[in-house]
Amino acid sequence: MIGTKVRALADRGAPRDLIDVYAASRRWSNVDLEEFGRRHARGRFEREDLQANLTGAEWTDDEAFAAYGLAPATITALRTWAL
Repeated sequence: MIGTKVRALADRGAPRDLIDVYAASRRWSNVDLEEFGRRHARGRFEREDLQANLTGAEWTDDEAFAAYGLAPATITALRTWAL
């Protein structure tokens, strides 16, 4: 399940994807998360795509994260983790 979330983050980078993978990062290392995503990739899984979509957290409006119930402090923590 986590691998599909990481793959989704690498593929599309939607706010929900960032939130899900951020939550998973509390349990698994970044190396583990990348490997999970690679295992569930359809075709190629590029680390650069994942990094680009993580960086996108900086450009995502607070409202997009707040719509999923994230508090301002959690949004800040998510962005810090993603960058």
